[in-house]
Amino acid sequence: YKYQLKNEGQALCFSCHLDFMTDAEFQHPPAQYGQCTLCHSPHGSDHKYQLRAEGQDLCYRCHNREAIPAMPAHQKIGQESCVTCHNPHRGDRKFFLKPNVLAATPQARSTEVTR
Repeated sequence: YKYQLKNEGQALCFSCHLDFMTDAEFQHPPAQYGQCTLCHSPHGSDHKYQLRAEGQDLCYRCHNREAIPAMPAHQKIGQESCVTCHNPHRGDRKFFLKPNVLAATPQARSTEVTR
């Protein structure tokens, strides 16, 4: 009777939420492989979207806290949330960059990043 859930992983999440991953060119691996609970707490949270942490603290649960700010595109981010520039689930550009970032950030306009 393991937890008596209707589905597991991503299938459970998408039994209520719209499946927004199907047409994504680039997919963040936790979202791609149904590991929603790495970022989201299904049983509640003090944070928006039932996240396990806020801002950069959420991303640094997996991503390297020293290496990311050292990258040229990130040198001026300060405490800005990663989701200001990156879609946390999917995208049509490498690194899940949001369209507004390409216009505002010279580093993001390089051909290496745009596709």
